[in-house]
Amino acid sequence: MMLSTQHDEIEKTLETFIEAGKLAGVGTLVWRRGRQRIRCVGWRDREARLPVEADTIFRIASMTKPITSVAALMLMEEGHFALDEPITR
Repeated sequence: MMLSTQHDEIEKTLETFIEAGKLAGVGTLVWRRGRQRIRCVGWRDREARLPVEADTIFRIASMTKPITSVAALMLMEEGHFALDEPITR
């Protein structure tokens, strides 16, 4: 299945960041065509070796960029602009 293969690639990529010490842990959720897939990799507490789980709570310092990005992508999907258009438009 395409979703499974794509999500496996996402998981492998995230694991490289964890192994390099750039991230402690990550939880992902992909929801496509009514199906969801949750994957967790890494640690919610490195010292205690506690893994990230589906219900792990993450501290988020700022939500401005993710919300703005999602809004922009929604507008792009609706055809209001294209990613290769000049920003001045």
